[in-house]
Amino acid sequence: MRRLVLTALLLLAVAVPAAGAHPLGNFTVNQYARIQVAPAGVDVEFVLDQAEIPTLQMVQAHDTNGSGRLDGAELTAVRDQLARDITGRIALTVGGRPARLAVTGATLALPRGQGGLATTRLDLALHADGVRLSGTPEQLAYRSGYAADRVG
Repeated sequence: MRRLVLTALLLLAVAVPAAGAHPLGNFTVNQYARIQVAPAGVDVEFVLDQAEIPTLQMVQAHDTNGSGRLDGAELTAVRDQLARDITGRIALTVGGRPARLAVTGATLALPRGQGGLATTRLDLALHADGVRLSGTPEQLAYRSGYAADRVG
């Protein structure tokens, strides 16, 4: 009985971290957006987390030197392309008026996931151009249409 309990605990310890990384599976494209509102304006912190399979597809599509990974200029080009794709598919309105989101910072990392395959983590810092808030309440609305066809 003791051996059975130890075996079950060992299996649980191995399985739980794997499930925690991408709880919906290795095909997911997850998004997070934190909207920060201040009198000086509106900022959005956008995080893209792609699981192993979409990352592998992305690497295969952009690996111009055939190394099997993205490095140097390839990584920069993918980061910039993702930033353009995402900002073109998200929308912020302030007081019913569209606000243009400008990229003020972007980092792309490819941390290791299951089976030694890479995953994607893109962090975008965005600022709503020309938006100043007064003491009057304003209605804000945010919508993302990026990767709307993907589970995540």
